Amino acid sequence: MWAPTRNSSQPSNKKLQKQGSALLGVLVVRQDLKMKAGKIASQCAHAATGIYAELMHSDRSLLREWEDCGQPKIVVTCRNQQEMNKLRDAAEGIGLPTFVVADAGRTQVFFCITSSNLTVR
Repeated sequence: MWAPTRNSSQPSNKKLQKQGSALLGVLVVRQDLKMKAGKIASQCAHAATGIYAELMHSDRSLLREWEDCGQPKIVVTCRNQQEMNKLRDAAEGIGLPTFVVADAGRTQVFFCITSSNLTVR
């Protein structure tokens, strides 16, 4: 499972672009909602365009850095809302930019941008 953590190779948001490592977008999708592929694609597109729009206003230098490395993205899954909340809280807790997509009151996807040095467990 992907887990956002801060270590020497994973700086806070304000220092991401100064570290020289590529940036990576991570889309986290809930498995328990059993969304069809088209719905997942749509929600991931909402998340990607949403974080892009937010960064246009809040952190253009980070957005430019992500654009310069080709806006790479990966999609990972989590089991349920509780697991997604933990991942989102961890990402936000270390200062990573995030964007949440909710439909019918349920969080379905969240997106964050991090260094490409991910922790996977």
